[in-house]
Amino acid sequence: MTHQTILYQKHLESNAHMGTFSNWQMPLYYSGVLSEHKQTRNAVAMFDTCHMGQIFVTGENSLSLLESLVPRDLDKSQDGYCYYTYLCREDGTILDDIIIYRLSLNSFLIIVNAGTLEQDYLWIKDKAPSSVVVTNESDNWFKIDIQGPESLTVIDEFFPGNEWENLKYFSFKKVKHNNHSFIISRTGYTGELGYEVYGPVSYAETLWQDLLEKNVTPAGLATRDLLRLEAGYPLMGQDITPEMTPFSLGFSKFVSSRKMFIGKDALWDKKDTWLSIPFVLPKKAIARTGTSVLLENKPVGQVTSGTWSPLLQKSIGFATIRNPHKAIENITLNIRNQPMIADITTTPFIKSTSIKNNILKKRSSL
Repeated sequence: MTHQTILYQKHLESNAHMGTFSNWQMPLYYSGVLSEHKQTRNAVAMFDTCHMGQIFVTGENSLSLLESLVPRDLDKSQDGYCYYTYLCREDGTILDDIIIYRLSLNSFLIIVNAGTLEQDYLWIKDKAPSSVVVTNESDNWFKIDIQGPESLTVIDEFFPGNEWENLKYFSFKKVKHNNHSFIISRTGYTGELGYEVYGPVSYAETLWQDLLEKNVTPAGLATRDLLRLEAGYPLMGQDITPEMTPFSLGFSKFVSSRKMFIGKDALWDKKDTWLSIPFVLPKKAIARTGTSVLLENKPVGQVTSGTWSPLLQKSIGFATIRNPHKAIENITLNIRNQPMIADITTTPFIKSTSIKNNILKKRSSL
């Protein structure tokens, strides 16, 4: 059974090309991936991300519960900030990558992936003591992402008087607008300056239509996928697979060595079998998802995300390979039965974006 977001009819009215993602009917693109990519990188675009899940954790021991569930230290977390982390199984592998919003000392909002919402909710609820209330509020909230160098101007126009230029990266505000409550964070999945807007589902179509009438360009998930890959963000279920740990992804900075959490003992003792590595292919060829990866002429894995970067004019991607337990500088990709050398690199693939620039800009038309 496939689901539809509250904005489904709006997408049809805009002649969006629809497709299925995690059992949701979602817009893949409207005018075209490349034009929407350009609009996001150079101006501003909006994305329907209502398929994402919202889980609220409230009660006296909420912080202690979350500390036990995730590998990242939260004991010094602050109200009004967001924290990227993971839910880990007992064996140290990743159940989901999530973002935790600290609303107050005893109240948290957890943003989870659409395909893992139910399992995440049950996992957290099962671990919660009686003093903590865990609720899945996903049906009651919408989520619209406004992304690009001019996104601050749009947010300031629609939600004025909140000093958005002072909002720090990975922080948020709770605001009132037209008698509705919203949570707006300076976060996103594009690598540009951007904001994620959460509000009551009854207001979703109104806000989307108002944004359209102000000439904010809608963009689809295929465009978002290209943007996130250029930014070097892995995708759950594609680049992050069930056998992986935070160490497999090179994200040891999000793992605490000084606290206990589910999966810690196994994680520190585990010899990672698989690694996710970012690569760049210098030649004019595209390493598509599923392309075989070779080391010393032996198959060791495959490309999990691969595309052509319009900005870099090169093929980029993530590959999952068996851990070679030694330093390597390149891999061989089997593209149409032709071996091609790809260089291992660091992320983000694109180094210069607006993500850290909180500057009001005059809106442009591309």
